[in-house]
Amino acid sequence: MLANRWVKNLPWRWARNSAIVGTLLCFLPLLGPPTHIALIIHNDGLFWMSLGAVFFAGPLALVFFVFGLCARTTLWRAPDRGWAAVAQSIPLKWTIGAVLSALLITLAGAVVFEWHTAMFRSGNSMSAVALNVAYAVGVFGASSLLGFAIGLVSRQGLRRAISDDEMTSRDH
Repeated sequence: MLANRWVKNLPWRWARNSAIVGTLLCFLPLLGPPTHIALIIHNDGLFWMSLGAVFFAGPLALVFFVFGLCARTTLWRAPDRGWAAVAQSIPLKWTIGAVLSALLITLAGAVVFEWHTAMFRSGNSMSAVALNVAYAVGVFGASSLLGFAIGLVSRQGLRRAISDDEMTSRDH
């Protein structure tokens, strides 16, 4: 079945797509004006962009492969309800997964790596408290929207595989 294959290949697709996006982000400065591009080329910028792509896109692909494994595991548990029900639940699951990932990253950044330690020391300042609240709303809001958008795209992909399965079964 194509739906089974779609779910089985989910981690590899997520890894591939994140590696492509990570690589494109590393070469984003090349979209600037011609003088800027010439300066990049003259200062060995292409070498550093390529090196950055390797050290950014590779780990990013690995992280998204693991996320894809988690997503695949949650989807494998549900086929007894039917693939249509599984497809319907994807955006909510992806949104929740994105928020939990953002929470994990925020906690790791604040507690383990102490990236935002100064930010979370609000003291008596109302502006510091407002900054912390805005940071949390921004991180969790952005991750929710991203997870929901990815969930919509994934749901569409699974629905297409389900439709192809139905057409194949009718043909045979």
